[in-house]
This record gives sequence, C-alpha cells and structure tokens, in this order.
Amino acid sequence: QGYPLEVQASNEFIAKSFIAHLMQFQGHLPNIKLHSFAYYAAEYWMDHARKTQMDNLNELASRLLQVDNSAFFNWVRIHDVDLPWNSRELSRSHKDIAPPIYYAAQGGLIMILNSLLKHHADVNAQGGRYGNPLQVASVDGHEDIVQLLIENGADVNAQDGEYGSALQAASAYGH
Repeated sequence: QGYPLEVQASNEFIAKSFIAHLMQFQGHLPNIKLHSFAYYAAEYWMDHARKTQMDNLNELASRLLQVDNSAFFNWVRIHDVDLPWNSRELSRSHKDIAPPIYYAAQGGLIMILNSLLKHHADVNAQGGRYGNPLQVASVDGHEDIVQLLIENGADVNAQDGEYGSALQAASAYGH
C-alpha cells in the first residue's frame, strides 16, 4: 500500500535542513576535514530548493545568499556549483567567488532572485565562470530567470565570461 508523500513538502524540509546546516559555517573555515553531510548539503540544497517555491524557504535561502554573510562564501568554498573542480578549496578568497545573484540565477531560484533584486542586488554583477547572472541563466536554459533579469535591466549585450555574451551562451547549449 505505501505511504503518500508530499513531494514539495519533502523537498522544502530537505532544503531547509541543508541550508540550516550550511548557515552554521560562519567566520573562517579551518582547513580541516568537514563532515560529509556538509559536502552533501552544499552540493544539493539548490536542487531541493528549486523543487519548492515556498516563502519561508526563500527567506532562509535569501539569508544564506547575502554577500555580507560568511556562510555564503563558505558554502561556495565547500562546493562551488559554478566551478565544481574548485570545490573543497576552503581557503579561496572572497574576490574569487561570484556574487549571490549569480548563484540564484544559476540555480533557477526565481523567488530568491526576486528577493535579491528587491534588495537592490546588481542585475549586471560581474563574476563567475559565465561572467554575469544573465549569461549563467542562459547557459542553463532558465527562461523565466532570463526574462526576470532582462525586465530588471540586465545588459543583454554584456561581453564577459566563457561564451562572451548571453546569446552565445544560450546558443552553445541549444536554448
């Protein structure tokens, strides 16, 4: 017979648990081996968050994705979804890490991106493998994110990153 499982509620619970775990990594991360749960939470919290768009989850995720929050930088140091080969490089400098809006765009986290934009995040912020939020959203085929960024003033002609422009980035992956 089995037990009915509410998928969205389950994903919300998992994402909240992962984010709460990552939020404990404030301040300087010592070069010690972290518990494997930290690596797992860092790698997969956005996957679970994307499957639920609950306001209370977005509040917590928005707190993590703040440039003045050392837990944000430590999350990226533990697992950089943009540059996975740079993961677990716990001594990376802040200047080597893309801004939070970039990661929200990459993760397809539209409600979190909306929140960041309402708090005056720079829609054209530079950084990351693909150069800016519009290009990373284009690479990953997040049409709703691309639309939101353009509506909020993203420069569609910005030249930077691995593919040069958002159009080239989208085209490279057939979007």
